[in-house]
Amino acid sequence: MEESKEKSLPSFVSTQELVDFFDEQDLGEYDIPEVEFDVDIRQRQHFVAVNERLMDRLMRTAKVRQVSVEELVDVLLSEQLTNVG
Repeated sequence: MEESKEKSLPSFVSTQELVDFFDEQDLGEYDIPEVEFDVDIRQRQHFVAVNERLMDRLMRTAKVRQVSVEELVDVLLSEQLTNVG
């Protein structure tokens, strides 16, 4: 029976150990399973700068409402833009 020349990936204790390993190794020598996945990008996101004081308020409010900052900003902007017309 012919032995596989490909090595199995080792286990890693930390994320940094994993990163260092992949920085230093030729991945062609390792038995890495092929994976398939679908990416369905239908929505674009835009990023805007927010001053630190406002971001602190957003983070506190989001925590109280138990939502993400992104969700809170979407809701607040939608409400304000609806009121503007």
